[in-house]
Amino acid sequence: MTTKTAISLSPEREEELAQLVREFRTTFLPSAAAQRYLSALADARAVAVGNFPLLLAHVEAGDPVTDELLRKLLPHADTPANRWRGAWIHPVAAIAGDLRSWYEAAGWTETDQWPAIATALLGFVRQATANKAQLSDACTMWAALPYTTGFQSGLLTPILNALRPDAFQIFATQSRNFLNYFADTSYTQAISDYPAANQQLTALFARLSEHMHENDSRVAVNQQQANDRGLLFVHWLATEKRFIFRTARYWALAVGADPWVWQEWCEGNMIAIGGPGAWDELGDLTGLTRRDFYRRRDSLIAQHAKWTKRSAEPFWRFARQMQEGDSVAVYHDDRILGVGTLAGPYYFATDVPLGHRRPVEWRDLTPRRHGTAFATSTVMPIDNTLFTALATAPAIAEDEARALAIESNAFDTDKTLPAFVHYLAPLLETLQALGGQGRAGEVLEAVRDLLSDTEPAAAPSPTRTNRLRRHLYRARHYLLRAGLLTTEQHGIWQLTAAGRNTALLAGDAQQLYEEIDYQQQLNASLAGASETVRRLAETPVTYTTAPPPDRAALPTPPLVPTLAERYPLHAVAAATFLPETQLARWVQAIERKGQAIFYGPPGVGKTFLAEQLARHLAGGLDEENTERDEHGFVETVQFHAAYAYEDFVQGMRPQPGPDGQLTYPIIPGRFLRFCAEAARQQGRCTLIIDEINRADLARVFGELLYLLEYRDRSVRLAADGRRFAIPANVRIIGTMNSADRSIALVDHALRRRFAFIAQQPDWAVLRRFHEANQTGYPVERLVTVLQRVNRQIGDPQSAIGHSFFMTATLGATIADIWQLEIEPYLEEIFFDQPETVDRLRWERVRDEVKADPE
Repeated sequence: MTTKTAISLSPEREEELAQLVREFRTTFLPSAAAQRYLSALADARAVAVGNFPLLLAHVEAGDPVTDELLRKLLPHADTPANRWRGAWIHPVAAIAGDLRSWYEAAGWTETDQWPAIATALLGFVRQATANKAQLSDACTMWAALPYTTGFQSGLLTPILNALRPDAFQIFATQSRNFLNYFADTSYTQAISDYPAANQQLTALFARLSEHMHENDSRVAVNQQQANDRGLLFVHWLATEKRFIFRTARYWALAVGADPWVWQEWCEGNMIAIGGPGAWDELGDLTGLTRRDFYRRRDSLIAQHAKWTKRSAEPFWRFARQMQEGDSVAVYHDDRILGVGTLAGPYYFATDVPLGHRRPVEWRDLTPRRHGTAFATSTVMPIDNTLFTALATAPAIAEDEARALAIESNAFDTDKTLPAFVHYLAPLLETLQALGGQGRAGEVLEAVRDLLSDTEPAAAPSPTRTNRLRRHLYRARHYLLRAGLLTTEQHGIWQLTAAGRNTALLAGDAQQLYEEIDYQQQLNASLAGASETVRRLAETPVTYTTAPPPDRAALPTPPLVPTLAERYPLHAVAAATFLPETQLARWVQAIERKGQAIFYGPPGVGKTFLAEQLARHLAGGLDEENTERDEHGFVETVQFHAAYAYEDFVQGMRPQPGPDGQLTYPIIPGRFLRFCAEAARQQGRCTLIIDEINRADLARVFGELLYLLEYRDRSVRLAADGRRFAIPANVRIIGTMNSADRSIALVDHALRRRFAFIAQQPDWAVLRRFHEANQTGYPVERLVTVLQRVNRQIGDPQSAIGHSFFMTATLGATIADIWQLEIEPYLEEIFFDQPETVDRLRWERVRDEVKADPE
């Protein structure tokens, strides 16, 4: 049981806390959102408890474990990339992207220091959790190390709490603000403050528990329960209620013209301003007085004729007026890209663009459209009303699609070409120099070498490498479309005969980028069709057409579909072992766009997930009052290389006439027949297109591309000339295997019209499946091996997924699964590296993954 602890609150704060607890207890504590948070916390602890002895075993065996220690001892956000890396996912996450890139760019850590950091991190965790009395010594030793700058309480305490939830509190931004506000303390994020703060926060959570059960003193609550309720209360207070712990300020910050800056901010959990020729010469503004700032500013204005006092003011605001705990909304043009809370003090990073920086704890990365005209200043104070309006503006894309939106030039203006266009000519030149072909990694290195001869030298970094890779993959797409490049061999970029003999000038590159006018494409298609019809007319053929009917008169499919039963979202969650909140966001994306594509590597359950969500949509979502005849139905079609417009929309098909002559009536395709039946129903009707990327999508969809974006309009079909509109109750869900075809190769017009939802190996799903089915299989051993295999593959889009191993009889069948499904896939990926395949064959991994090693 918890006991009353000596912590002093003022009468005003005591009464305020009691009122908030009463509101929390009645409005949030019974909710599904509260249970999801507690479940996520429990999942994170279970994974940490399973990981820790395995990490110790690897260390004792002398294995290289630097990356594994950083991934599995530090809290990471729940993103596809982090799940694929096998990082430890935690609801109080501090790491959204790559930790190394973040800390090295900030100047906190050198590349060669990471092994020492990882070793010290493990020692810190072992010392603190083995004996709580050693916490103060462990924190003092950690703070004294020369390479631990930036590793503060918010990053280090989640693992302590996971391993010893009865003894250690999570002391991140929200809980620190909570303690400082109610207990009138002034703790910082420094790890040296944590021992005292941990005691005080434990006492405050105990006091909160007393208020929670103020009407029933008989309720027995142990320390861990009190701590968890406290964490949940802090989460509600900061995230749901948006409680202001002090007179916080609100800011709007412009991201600038380079879209990749925003991605770096997301991954690095920071915001930044500056840049060459943009006041980075001011240097570090930490501790600077207003007078000293004016002196530096005026000195630089004297050196730069176009610099003004007004343009320097945002840097003073950024460094000296913004404070930890303030809220910031990042925007570009009329879009809000993300909302966060300042999580630490200003710092200045040298030798990087945008050197003036502040750490941020991102609260929401959903892009939203706000329609507010901001002033031209980079950093602007705004009031609470405007900030709330920005933070709750209509969403324009789900956060999983943020990277896709950036890659699709969502932030480009009409004034400049996207950066990747400038890589078209270097890519072509490099492949020609390599003899016409090369593997992706080889090509990337060669392009980098080529550009280093013509561009200023820059120190290589993961961020620059990733940016170059993205530009090259987009450039490859346009060379493919131009017929200069082929990817017939898996993993090989190979020039065609035309590509070997072509040189691109700047104007040629720009012309390759420009979108082809759709009407021109349609006219060209019709001209080709007319020539085909002319040749057919030379033989005795009878054509039959009908007058354009309205939508209700479309041909009826031969079979009337069965209407779906109600299938609530919690049933989908139970079947897929995915969080209900995540599923709800995907349903929202499908409803918003009307169509979505689930893409990812083999074995992540894309088709099964599509079927489950389609059943949910057709069953009336979670609307309790829907009648059976208000439900819809689900159909599935699989695309393949020979699938054509005539199969999907409409086309001429030979039919024997009564006189033995062939006639060529225009027959509706699969989609028109589906829409005809959907128009007769009241509920949502979903068409699942499996392996959607195996067909030539632009040709299969034809003029339907227009209708996918403008659902309230109609077009005249090319074959029979009648007008057609997609019924409002039609939904489309596609699946796409990214190991077969990169998402970068999907037609841009199609990409704009679908919500693209990434699926990656999710080991938590695998764990939940085996726990629910009580298989007794040692899942953690299997997960460790699969993570190693996927790191060897080195490409998230080709990783091995979890669903291969979601069978209740895994102990008896895993040998067959590995030898008959995994090994052939590895042989395809490493076709030129047989020694790599041999290291990953069943005989080599059997003892690591089997329940009872042979």
